[in-house]
Amino acid sequence: MRYIATAQTQWPESEGKMREQGWHWLWQTQLWPYKEVNTGDIIYLYQTNERRIVWETLVSNTLRFPYENQGEFEHRAQFDVRGSDNYIVNKFAKHSRGFCLRAELQPVRRLNIAKPDGFKFPQKGWLRVDDEIATKWGLPAADAK
Repeated sequence: MRYIATAQTQWPESEGKMREQGWHWLWQTQLWPYKEVNTGDIIYLYQTNERRIVWETLVSNTLRFPYENQGEFEHRAQFDVRGSDNYIVNKFAKHSRGFCLRAELQPVRRLNIAKPDGFKFPQKGWLRVDDEIATKWGLPAADAK
């Protein structure tokens, strides 16, 4: 499966930085990506402030879990919130419990694909890529992957 994912963070510019950490998405409720995203899937990373897809990545590993507080999250994710970007810090400032999808992403290639005029993302920032979406964005068709 293929997805476009937004984030409230700056995606790394180098392949090395992309590989060196897992990427976390946190939700108060169990949204569909929590159950659906798996190893072998493609995630196109959308840079919100630039209004464009900047990476094609391959999911090499996933970890998903519910958490009741920041300490449990840090233990399960093996991740220290204090040293993280504003996305995760802000999530814990708003609520302490939720669901985490952690994905290790291997960069496939750097991209520079502008968001199509008039296109609106779903509110939660994740989009399944079918042939219609691929055509709108200028992505390869599913059978070309």
